Amino acid sequence: AGSYQEDRLRNDWLLLAGKRRDFVTFTQHHPAFRMQDDRNVTCYALAIDQSVRGANTANELRKEWWAKQAAGDDACDLAAGLAYMAKVLQATDLWGKARLAIDAGQPAAARAALELLDPSLSAQVAQLNGNPARYLNGGAGGPHASELSALAVIKIAGTDADHAAVAISTQGAAMQPATRDWVWATIARRAALNLKDTASLYGKNVRSSAALPPELQEWLVRTALRAQDWQLVRTRIEQMPSDLRRQSSWAYWLGRAQAAGRSFVGLYPRSA
Repeated sequence: AGSYQEDRLRNDWLLLAGKRRDFVTFTQHHPAFRMQDDRNVTCYALAIDQSVRGANTANELRKEWWAKQAAGDDACDLAAGLAYMAKVLQATDLWGKARLAIDAGQPAAARAALELLDPSLSAQVAQLNGNPARYLNGGAGGPHASELSALAVIKIAGTDADHAAVAISTQGAAMQPATRDWVWATIARRAALNLKDTASLYGKNVRSSAALPPELQEWLVRTALRAQDWQLVRTRIEQMPSDLRRQSSWAYWLGRAQAAGRSFVGLYPRSA
């Protein structure tokens, strides 16, 4: 009793109960699940916490839902839908999921997220994913035009970061600052992955990285490091959430950036 094999069987039983929406059985057996290493089980538990107990699951759910972009993510999609209906998740969370999904080449996941907001958005996501340049040239309309344009630019960045940078220079003015920062960060990441010298330049267009997903925050630090822009390295790391900032690699680079700043100030002593 209490073996690893038993816990793995319990894991499978919890997943089956969740898919069947048998939340009474799930609730009975979930406390005994010791490994707690299955994100789908976590999302079913969050769905129950939200729908039955009215708990505010926003931060943990956002982390789990944004972590995987494959379509058909039943558990986390269910939890996200319930949280959105309860106004625990906001429209900005749905657009964030869609941006991550388009960047990951998972348009079905983007459509599923935005259908929670407006079912008519599914067709527009399909259009911009199929031919993003044509979609932008056609001029997106409606109340979600700027967000849809952001998705199209992110899609372009997947194959040509420089082309995406040109696109956002014409489309970005209509975007909310947080959306524009996200798109520039995505472009910078793509450029960095392709070892382009323009990556650091694109990264500098991000005014604030505080609200970005952790992966994009990390890539912005890397682009600043490549440019040896120590002040920007320090700013980017200080804008990370505390748990990420405390990781050994980022703590080290923050120390290096702080030391570089002191050295720079030392070159120009204040006059008496």
